[in-house]
Amino acid sequence: MGNVAKLFKCSICGSEVPFSDVMYIRGSFVVCRRCFPRFYVSRCPFLQRRLNGENINACRFCQFKKECDQYVESIVKQRSG
Repeated sequence: MGNVAKLFKCSICGSEVPFSDVMYIRGSFVVCRRCFPRFYVSRCPFLQRRLNGENINACRFCQFKKECDQYVESIVKQRSG
């Protein structure tokens, strides 16, 4: 038997990726490296506080701050109409 790498299907974008590109697995829900920042940002525990205008110190050190800033900006624009 050859060494065949199992591919996982990303639950967000549908891409098939090797295990080395899987960033999150919970049950049958899989998130690839490319989709993970968006996935993380939308579930961040500080998101609601940021949407309320708070400046969270911990966010300064987050590796996804740029993506989060863009996400927060888009939500605020949607709310403004």
